[in-house]
Order: sequence, then structure tokens, then C-alpha cells
Amino acid sequence: MKTGSERQAWLDYVRFFSIFLVIVFHTPPRLELFDDAVILNLRVPVFFCISGFLYSFDRWPRFTTYLRHRAQQIIVPYCTFFVIFYALWLAVGRRMVGAEEEAISVWQPVVEFVCGNPQTVVAPFWYIACLFTMQLLYWCIERIVPRRYVFATCVGIAAATYLIPYEIPEVLAVGQFWNLGNGLLFLPFYALGNSFKPHTPEIRHVTRCGTAGDAGRGICRHYGGGNAFARPRSTTLQPCAHRGWHDGDSLLLLRGEMDCRTIWTQACD
Repeated sequence: MKTGSERQAWLDYVRFFSIFLVIVFHTPPRLELFDDAVILNLRVPVFFCISGFLYSFDRWPRFTTYLRHRAQQIIVPYCTFFVIFYALWLAVGRRMVGAEEEAISVWQPVVEFVCGNPQTVVAPFWYIACLFTMQLLYWCIERIVPRRYVFATCVGIAAATYLIPYEIPEVLAVGQFWNLGNGLLFLPFYALGNSFKPHTPEIRHVTRCGTAGDAGRGICRHYGGGNAFARPRSTTLQPCAHRGWHDGDSLLLLRGEMDCRTIWTQACD
């Protein structure tokens, strides 16, 4: 997440963790010890938590504005990449997979695409449709339910959704439309990320690169709030044992002449 020229480093680390779990889960051969590993089941919930963390309640007071924004961010890429992969599927994909794939009607992927569940051509896009549905649902819930009860409401909705008899074809069809069923089930994770946002301390880092591939990344945490890389609150800086300077609250390690060093902000003893 960018803030001017800075990024919240911990979000990048969490994204990397989630992406790594997705790759491990989908890349054969997978070790047997990972078959029932709980940690692999965190790959999707963590992504939804990050999305919820990035959602701002006050930024989107009108539903139409929010819907237009999410459509530009999600639906446009969804349509663009489906057209590309659908063309590839028609050209070579059906013949490469075999007779079972060739038996599928050329219109079936289009129907799945319209319904937000393109399993035949781009199965991973279920996540995009699910996220879009979930975000619209969460916007409505936040406007109806008092904010202190939003997370509990989302948990209740997910619990009720879990009890829905999806073995009934009509019910299953409704749940699969734009992944509504999955969106309701994963809704608490989105709400958890958004509820966690006000309680997250400001964590940022600045990256400085001397040469390509030679970057020093740092995480700074300013205990008094604000940006640790801005002007210090005290005009008198005191040297300390960490080869840095502090203003009584934080420590800023100095960047070396020849390399890029990690910049930390921490209490100076």
C-alpha cells in the first residue's frame, strides 16, 4: 500500500505469504504433509483480510460511486482477461486438453463468464467475482448495521450461509451466481481486516537503491504517531550506541555511503 513515496511494508510481506501458499497449493507434486495443513487453508482468507484492511468506510458514501469504482478495478480486468483466455481456449486449449474438453459447448464458458463463475476457461477468476460480490455486500452491511456490530453480523451471515442446503440444484445455482455463496462464507475475513485497520500502528518503510537489484528495505514504527522520516519532533538530536540519532522517541539508523541499509525506527535505550 503506497503512501506518497512510501509503502506499508507489512502488507507486502503478508501478500508474499499468501501468494506463496497459493503456489504451494496449486503446484504439483505437493508433499503429503501439506494435504491437511491448516496453514494452506489461510491462502484465500488472508487475501480477503488484506482487501478489507484497504477498504475505507468514509471514502465511499454513495453506492453508485463505489460500484463504479469497483467495476473499473475488478470488472474491466475480469472482462479483458476472459476475452484473451477464451480466444486461446477456442484456438488451442480445447484440442490440447482432449475429447472431454472438446465436448463442451463453445457457449458454456460465455454463460459461466456472465454468471461470474468461469470454471471452464479461467477457474481462478472465481476469486475476482467473489471479491466483487463481497465488497458490495459489505458496503451495504456497513450502512445498515452499527459499525460496532458489523463484524458480528458478518460472522452470523457466514454461519447461516454454511447451513444452506446447497445440494438442492436451485439453491446451488443461486450460490454460484457471482460466487455469492463463497462471498457470504468469506465475509467475516473481509470484515476482520477492516475492523483491524483502526488498531494497526503506522508501519512504513523507505526503499533506497544504489544499483539494480541492490535495495535496502526497512520497516519503521513511530511510537508517537506520524511519519518517522519527517522532521523530528525535537530539534536537538542526541547520538546513541546504535550508530544513529534519536529525538527521545525514535531511532533512525543512518544510510551508509556505499550500500543501502535497512532503516529502522525503534526506542533508543
